[in-house]
Amino acid sequence: MKIDPKKIGSGSHFKEGSWKNTQNIGLKGQLSALKRAGRHGSTKNLSDKNLEAIYGIISKHLKHGVTSEGTRVSSHTKQKMRREAEQLIYKKGSEFTREDKDDFVDIINSL
Repeated sequence: MKIDPKKIGSGSHFKEGSWKNTQNIGLKGQLSALKRAGRHGSTKNLSDKNLEAIYGIISKHLKHGVTSEGTRVSSHTKQKMRREAEQLIYKKGSEFTREDKDDFVDIINSL
């Protein structure tokens, strides 16, 4: 399953959504749908804290209008997000692991 950028929006059109959203609208809805679909796949090891961390990284970049409606996230922005995920691994008290980072990379590659 891939994340649909049209249901997320960006800049002033960014939609947060809800973790319990069944229509998968907004970034939170897309991430929770990805986790539900990944029960038997690559995202099955993501905890709720890890989803919050992933949401924080992605939303920070999309809220500031990195992309316009209907375009994809640039490779430079994806690289910045990967670096932030790498820093989470080494952050004291963080439960973010290398496997979580690999899942995160799969998620941002689908943007």
